[in-house]
Amino acid sequence: MSSGLFNTSSAPLHRAKIIATAVIIGLLLVLTILLPLPVFAAIANPDTAPTIWDVHVNQNVISQGDIVFTGLYNIPYATPPTATADQTFIIRLMDPTGTTDLGSVAPFNYNGYHNGYNQGAFSLYFAPGNTLSWGTTYIIQIAENPSQFASPLKWNTSLTAGMYTSVTTQADNQTDLASQIFTIGSILATDFNEKLFTLVGSRQVFTSDGEIYFRGAINGIQSMAPALFAIQQNTLDLSSTAWTTSSTWTNYLTRFNGTWVGTAMTATGNQFGMSGNMAMGLIFVVPACMIFLILSAKRFNTTDPGLVCSAVILEMGTVMGWVSIALFATTFQLMGIYIAYLFFFSRS
Repeated sequence: MSSGLFNTSSAPLHRAKIIATAVIIGLLLVLTILLPLPVFAAIANPDTAPTIWDVHVNQNVISQGDIVFTGLYNIPYATPPTATADQTFIIRLMDPTGTTDLGSVAPFNYNGYHNGYNQGAFSLYFAPGNTLSWGTTYIIQIAENPSQFASPLKWNTSLTAGMYTSVTTQADNQTDLASQIFTIGSILATDFNEKLFTLVGSRQVFTSDGEIYFRGAINGIQSMAPALFAIQQNTLDLSSTAWTTSSTWTNYLTRFNGTWVGTAMTATGNQFGMSGNMAMGLIFVVPACMIFLILSAKRFNTTDPGLVCSAVILEMGTVMGWVSIALFATTFQLMGIYIAYLFFFSRS
């Protein structure tokens, strides 16, 4: 047969294709061997050795058992590389021997400022369940990224016991961390030549620039140091309140017990055959109410302003313990009835 799958006339052509394929594969292998290794980006080492300082360690800032390391770094370049610092450097937490990487983060490139080089803030957060030991002399390392440097260098800074906070509760740690952030932020504000904090009431809080920077440099900072934010997030307490008269009986009526005032009240009450509290009410509270009622009637031809003043005096007298809770409640009930009369029944 002159045609078909096993046509003998096509055998030389088939052999030529095999030889050509083998030659191409061989050339590719040779080129792979002979081509130079990938060329690393032409990034110079820092002008001087990078440093880590102002390190502070807090715990229980978001959840019980978590740990966060915060501080400042300095990767000095008079002329920063074009590649940003988050591409070229890594900040690591290492074990005390400097061999095991426990966690890492890249420097934050703030709005193109020095491309993230020179001074900046960093944080390393470890959630609850981590294997870290509190107070250990860990190492914080600044390392050159192997993808950017042919012979990457490393610089180590060992922690000390004094870098660990002494407070333990969440509230105290959040306050302590806020103080730490304000300290390092004040240093960076001078270096950045920008205002990162502003005074609101009695608190130092982030400006818009400060919030942008620290949200990027310290992930989760609003949960860790909420006091640094002008707008606070709070969970509403929707539980019902069981109102009682315990404050009246426990705090108000006995506030002068054991004092010279209480002794004088008791002596005065004994003269009239009543308690000292009631005596003070008759001597001070009742006359004061009567005075305002009389002045109101003469000056305004109505007792309404006097009743308003009397309500305040009665409240003050109750807090002093000079008006009994029963009299206080009865008086305000009568006032409520009188107001209802004025609204619905009075024709004048």
